[in-house]
Amino acid sequence: DGSIKQLLADYGRIAYARFDDTERCVIAVNNTGEWAKLRLFVRDAGAKEGEAFYLRLQTIQDGHTTEQENTGTVSEGFLSFDLAPFSSVILSNISEE
Repeated sequence: DGSIKQLLADYGRIAYARFDDTERCVIAVNNTGEWAKLRLFVRDAGAKEGEAFYLRLQTIQDGHTTEQENTGTVSEGFLSFDLAPFSSVILSNISEE
């Protein structure tokens, strides 16, 4: 169960949120050869001011990582982070630590 919300649909870039009352995931893809500075409005996906998002999975041209790190914190309803060329991320507001 839960909802889905498109956050970005741009040339070579897409992002959406999957969420319910307690958990939020952001999935973002950069299919361009340039770094992408993303600023996604996540308040409509239930994200709260000051809420941290953690990396769950990142794919890049040469492989992937699941090393968890704090990727960003919601500020004024937005989550901002950089996305490498030809990469994707799954972020979650739930820390496994």
